[in-house]
Amino acid sequence: MSTPPVEPTTTTTTLSQDPAEIALRLRGIGEAASFRYYEMSEAIRGVLLALVSGQNAVLLGTPGTAKSAVEKFIVSCIDGSTNYIAQFQTSMRASDIVGGRDPALLMQGIEKWKTTGTICEANIAVKDEIWKGPDGASNAMLSITHPDERLYTDQVQGKMIKSPLRTSLGSSNELPAGFGGRRKGAVDMAALWSRFVIRVVVEEITDHSLINRMWDEDDWGMGGVSNLPEAPRVHLEELEVLKRHSVGINFPVPMRATFLDAMDEARGKGVTGLDPRKKKYVRRILHASAALRGSSQVGLYDLRTVLPITLWNEPDQRTAVKQIVDALGNDADRFAAEAFQGLEDHARGMRAFIQVPDNLNIGMERAHEEIVSRVDPIKELTRAWDDMKTKPEDPDSYNAARASYDVTKNHLREEIALYLAAVQANSETEKINLDI
Repeated sequence: MSTPPVEPTTTTTTLSQDPAEIALRLRGIGEAASFRYYEMSEAIRGVLLALVSGQNAVLLGTPGTAKSAVEKFIVSCIDGSTNYIAQFQTSMRASDIVGGRDPALLMQGIEKWKTTGTICEANIAVKDEIWKGPDGASNAMLSITHPDERLYTDQVQGKMIKSPLRTSLGSSNELPAGFGGRRKGAVDMAALWSRFVIRVVVEEITDHSLINRMWDEDDWGMGGVSNLPEAPRVHLEELEVLKRHSVGINFPVPMRATFLDAMDEARGKGVTGLDPRKKKYVRRILHASAALRGSSQVGLYDLRTVLPITLWNEPDQRTAVKQIVDALGNDADRFAAEAFQGLEDHARGMRAFIQVPDNLNIGMERAHEEIVSRVDPIKELTRAWDDMKTKPEDPDSYNAARASYDVTKNHLREEIALYLAAVQANSETEKINLDI
């Protein structure tokens, strides 16, 4: 297989030093990805957290679930980045990935380590079927994928060299050898697996309404709708600004205790791999999570969204981790964490309907019925939040979640008004007022 191209991106943004503004654009990239790839919110968030924290992420799931497509889409929105993008195969050579002696110069009697077109020169790597690379490259990738090292070996000079790699993203249809991987004769990749702290399992879509919607959009939700929102752009240097900001975000003592208790409980339930290094990396990701949502401190929302994709080491440990995470906080904290996700799910369904061009010509009465059927669950969710009597244990996360909820709801209200105005302009019926 030929060496995969390293793809530099073009700078199109004015660089910002404002962490809140950068985080807002990153969340916009996540929203644009959600429009294109249904039921992928956890995977999208995992990739964004990897980019902010400088950690690595891997998406696991059956073929055809858009794992690598999601990673490539998000990475395509990062300006100023040199990217290594490859689909790993056993027929690849280790030199395709981590460099090797330059054959042209070797014929002239000159030894030089060539890294052109390899992961050694990249800022971001996207590796599809990551466990299927040549066995010889697995050990060579250990240092360059190590978040605290990012080194590769120049075997000609006999020394380790710092690479510009910031984040390594992987995807696979199977686990590596040592964790039930199917490839015979593969080396045990447990060490390489440990480098990917963010691990998201992508499930197949089984909801018939979603499948029908993807059929209606003609391209299975993967860019087939002509009026999909354009994704914002974020520069590689702005990611570094946000990462530096995240380091200084407050991790309150009560939240630290909750985090450490959760890790202890997970260890007690048989979850493996919870060593001090893992604890350090998860803490960094929690800081990145708070920065991504624009918060001044780590809260329960961050714990409830980060721990399920970082604590487990083997798939059968996910259930134990979920049970631990579900018990975090009191009723108010849990509701705040779940309500915003619920609103986002309803909003995504609403937008998928109002952005289909044919739905501008269905008449006001039908449009009203369609919108009402989607608005009612949002109203019920809002009423439940307004009626909440329990005081949260983590007021900062609770209030931040409610503020984000209200902003999202207001944006959706504006989009519904624009949609109904467009329908009304295409029909002869009177305008119907509708609010959420």
